[in-house]
Amino acid sequence: MNKKESIEQRIPVWQAISKFVLDGDLSHKEIDEIVNRCNNSAYTVSELEKIYRYEVIPSIHAASTMFSDLDSWAGFNDKEQIYDTY
Repeated sequence: MNKKESIEQRIPVWQAISKFVLDGDLSHKEIDEIVNRCNNSAYTVSELEKIYRYEVIPSIHAASTMFSDLDSWAGFNDKEQIYDTY
């Protein structure tokens, strides 16, 4: 799997997991959607934990230092920026 394919596979997981940090009050439906996306991914629970800890959290932390308001951050939606970063 090349770098771009790996990123494409991770983006839905990054988007889902980041909601735990970015969205303060998740509904049961939103939590179920996150769980389903993670369950339907190719990753084990251990891999998902590493993705959260070593990819999602550092990205959000970096964005929080660059933007005074995280609402200004495109999140894991700007694929070109993601390709350049990873």
